[in-house]
Amino acid sequence: TGSGIQLGLRAKYRNDYPVVALRGTIPSDGAGTYTFPVFGGPRGPFNYEFSINSDVVAGLSPLSACDFYLAVDNDPSGCVSYTAVKPLFHWVDNSYGNDATANGMGVEPTNLLPDLTAVNTAYLGYPTTYSIAQGSQNITFGDYPGGGFVQPGPADATYNYELYAVASGDGPNGARLASVGITVVVGSGGAGPSLLTCTGFQPPMDKVVSVKKKSNRVLPFKVQILDSDGVLQTPADIAAPVIQITFDSGTGPTELTDEFLSSGKGDEGNQFSYESTSQTWQFNLNSKQFTAAGTYFVEAVSGESCAYTLVGCEGVFTIQ
Repeated sequence: TGSGIQLGLRAKYRNDYPVVALRGTIPSDGAGTYTFPVFGGPRGPFNYEFSINSDVVAGLSPLSACDFYLAVDNDPSGCVSYTAVKPLFHWVDNSYGNDATANGMGVEPTNLLPDLTAVNTAYLGYPTTYSIAQGSQNITFGDYPGGGFVQPGPADATYNYELYAVASGDGPNGARLASVGITVVVGSGGAGPSLLTCTGFQPPMDKVVSVKKKSNRVLPFKVQILDSDGVLQTPADIAAPVIQITFDSGTGPTELTDEFLSSGKGDEGNQFSYESTSQTWQFNLNSKQFTAAGTYFVEAVSGESCAYTLVGCEGVFTIQ
């Protein structure tokens, strides 16, 4: 609840679930996580359901007073890939009412079928008339934002959902007036990050190297990344790793400035780029931005921590 708005999200067993005793029940841990067994379909074992009350104080402000978004997860792994839609306009079978509407007595645009004109009028008009809306959907439905899953149940998976309100016209990235999120776990949940290894930075950055302050040199950090089977990882396999630098006031001995690149060739940002000929990930670090004398520790780290972690990608240089 926030700004007089109340939002709700939950997941529950479908009413046609094979185990009769579980139909319609809500397997919540009380902290926003809902767990379901692996299930063979044809529908997903759970429906995700949302509720919106645009004015819990007086019940006078209609749903159209602000914009509501529902972000649904399209990635069954441990990562999250959201597609956000306006649920009041993405689905035509939502139920509407106000504070005086009895449970189960909400109106739905689809109740006006087969009059498609009336359905369309209600679909667009109900948010301007009512202050409460509810909806129940399934991950296998074709109108699942981003595309329905044909079979979400037979494999371990994790799905995340977020429902939020923003000021009218601010768009899906606007400041949130109210929000709520849940996590749905199927079976043991989506796969965690895989462990990848580096072969170590290639020469000259395989040693502790030293450059003079304000020398404007570029340090070429190059590395190959392998999976557990020793297969080299390319941009088709992983998101680009990023460079991470920490500082210590110590000093280092070896000076290899002859092996550095000339000035003016440093990379922008913090992402490694991939060079297909050498099959290496590369980042050219310009030393001019480091003005304090001491030791700098460089590491290539995962560019998508939920998908993979990296070990063995460390290097050191010093500024004198």
